[in-house]
Amino acid sequence: DRANSIFTKLARLEYLNGNYSEADYHFHLMLEKTKTDLEKVAVYEIQIPMYVILNKHAEALEIGKKALNLLGLKLPEVHDPTQLFARFGELM
Repeated sequence: DRANSIFTKLARLEYLNGNYSEADYHFHLMLEKTKTDLEKVAVYEIQIPMYVILNKHAEALEIGKKALNLLGLKLPEVHDPTQLFARFGELM
């Protein structure tokens, strides 16, 4: 809907302008208001790179896992990075 589109653009604008706390606020608002899993995935798709830029890799990974779960995909729990990359290659 139109309000969701406006908040998405606002969050993206705040993120691109380096106003990360404002962007994060809007992301959380949007996630509360989204109606479908695909809308949530769209929010996560914008949110993940922001967390990577902020060097919050664990948070970015958790959000990515949430997004994949919403799409019906589950990542196995892997504690060795080489195994993770091998599993990722299998999925592609």
